[in-house]
Amino acid sequence: MGVAGAFALFGAALAAGAPATPVCTPTHRCHHVLHVGTSTSPTRHVRWDSKQLFPDGPLAVLVTYSPKLPIDTGVRLDPVGQCALHFVLPGRFTGFAERCGAGQLPLHVQVANVNRKHLRVGITYWVPMPLFTG
Repeated sequence: MGVAGAFALFGAALAAGAPATPVCTPTHRCHHVLHVGTSTSPTRHVRWDSKQLFPDGPLAVLVTYSPKLPIDTGVRLDPVGQCALHFVLPGRFTGFAERCGAGQLPLHVQVANVNRKHLRVGITYWVPMPLFTG
């Protein structure tokens, strides 16, 4: 799957009741860029928590990166349980995004660079529209 298609939904079952409307919606997506140092630098691993808090339920995450290198094969995405996403670009970086647990929690992201080039990883995230259950 290419970077443009590096999209995944993850989440636990919708919480009972009507939670407060989060600020990160399909029409107003939130975005953060992580600057990750080279594989030999002290900043080769970064962690970040969103300032927005999200209730239990699905959360959409889009992962992009730069710079692009000729060795890149595309970001691989693997769900972890019902509340997390593991993403890997072989030979470049590995990462993890999660929003696990009860109550209002931030999106937590970690990225580790395994290459000797600096890296910028963009994380775009939002609460998706409810699925039609007809």
